[in-house]
Amino acid sequence: MRNIDVSQIVYTPAEIGALSTDSRREQLEAVKRGFGLPFPLDYVAADLNPVSPGRLVTITGRPGNGKTHFMKWWARERAAQLAKLGETNRIVVFITYEQHIEELNMFDLSAMTGVSITAMDRNECTPDELKMLDDADVERHKLPLWSIGHSSQRRGKRPKMTVDVLEDALHKIQDWDGENGYLIDSVFIDYLQRMPYTGETKTVGISKNLDNIKDMALAVVAPVVLGVQAKQAVDNYPEGTQIPGISDGQWTDNIRQTSDVNIALARPAVYCKDGDIFHKVIVDGFLQMLMVIWKQKLGKANIDHWITCDPRYNKITGAKTTTTDFKNY
Repeated sequence: MRNIDVSQIVYTPAEIGALSTDSRREQLEAVKRGFGLPFPLDYVAADLNPVSPGRLVTITGRPGNGKTHFMKWWARERAAQLAKLGETNRIVVFITYEQHIEELNMFDLSAMTGVSITAMDRNECTPDELKMLDDADVERHKLPLWSIGHSSQRRGKRPKMTVDVLEDALHKIQDWDGENGYLIDSVFIDYLQRMPYTGETKTVGISKNLDNIKDMALAVVAPVVLGVQAKQAVDNYPEGTQIPGISDGQWTDNIRQTSDVNIALARPAVYCKDGDIFHKVIVDGFLQMLMVIWKQKLGKANIDHWITCDPRYNKITGAKTTTTDFKNY
């Protein structure tokens, strides 16, 4: 028999009852204080339950269909809500594998100032806009929105960001201030297929990572929202139907089993021209985004919602209608 202490994973009937009672009381108190990760748009939130700690949400989409924009917007909205509630010790953590921290921060500054991400990326900002960005950076410090990733300014050797390293980093954040550490409210990870993996094949390694991220959500007691690249076959679906299904994750079909919630994203302008039909809606400009809730434990599923996503400013708003009213602005 291996010399391993398993006492932390075995529960007697009496312990189960006591823990369940404590959990129900905590949940009641949590509802009063705004716990659980809500979706920021009311008409979507009516069909999407607040995500409880320990649950895994997967956001599936093809390149250019808005996964990063969607997740960064959701993370920032949640951080702003926490600040408004005065929850000073609760934080949102955004983990990026695709961009430097400085580049990712442009999403927040653009949404706060109205200076486009493109203008910042091309160094085409006017002096007035640069002043606005400097001022916004100061305001950005007030948001309880942390990041894990790589910096273009903080050079030097860094640990490879495996799932184990991420979990260690999150626990470090929880103990950042000693006894008065931070409570991790929610975690966003962009994205699964960029994460280092171990395994005989990429398919096996990515599937293991997905399982490990679910375990991490349980360990840090926080909801985790994970971006997932959809497989290339989605681009070849019949015109107007290029929407990732729940089993369309690139190099993995484990999404169906492991996700507590799965949401697919698609931007019609990526596939169609104005006037074409995409999912029964007339394509009109580049702001349209379709989100489909394929899976939701203890909630509704197979539901679609149209939202308006402007990637220039990392802004997402409600769609005026579900038919044709998506005008450029």
